[in-house]
Amino acid sequence: MGEFDKKFVFYGKEEYLAEFKLRMEYHDLSMSEFLRACVEAAVGKEDIIEDFIEDYKEKKGKTKQKAARRKIRKERRQAEELVSKLGLDDSEIENIFDIIAQDHPEL
Repeated sequence: MGEFDKKFVFYGKEEYLAEFKLRMEYHDLSMSEFLRACVEAAVGKEDIIEDFIEDYKEKKGKTKQKAARRKIRKERRQAEELVSKLGLDDSEIENIFDIIAQDHPEL
């Protein structure tokens, strides 16, 4: 199988499968390609997926501490602004988030 040697499986509604398949055909993507892209975005902590996850958790009532979540968002946005101002590379960006995590272990 090469690079992709682990299988991800989950259950969902039958009608979602049909709609999902149609949406992916519309976008000219395979379902696997789309899901791999989502997993890669989550693992890579891409902003768009991080925002999606936070929104989903709020809608489903899965946020443990709303104030803490707001603080994380604010700090993440501040870090992004700082990164753009300073032109930092990926390894330096990762260090910023490590520092935030160290300063706020409760998050």
